[in-house]
Amino acid sequence: MHDDRSESTLTGGPGEQSSPLPYAEQMRELDDAALHEIWLNGPDEPLDEEDEFMEAAFQEIERRDHLDEWASYGIENGLSDTEADRFAEFVEAWDGADLAVALTEFRSQA
Repeated sequence: MHDDRSESTLTGGPGEQSSPLPYAEQMRELDDAALHEIWLNGPDEPLDEEDEFMEAAFQEIERRDHLDEWASYGIENGLSDTEADRFAEFVEAWDGADLAVALTEFRSQA
């Protein structure tokens, strides 16, 4: 049986099963300025799925905020900038696991 919890999605919290939002990949490709522009002003053209579009933008902003927070934690605990970015991705893959536990596991795999 397939377990959706191991896949990274932009909906739901840790351990929740969900499917990716329709615009999730499109949002991940945008730089921060473009993403915030969408969040402030909405899509360039009216969309039938505007709610889903805006939810995907909000979720991507939240995702990036979490990555920044996790990377900062790594830097505060002695990781280089590059290691901290990898650590943030590691924590994301663990669905935002306890940072101290994730840092210990990350260091053990290095």
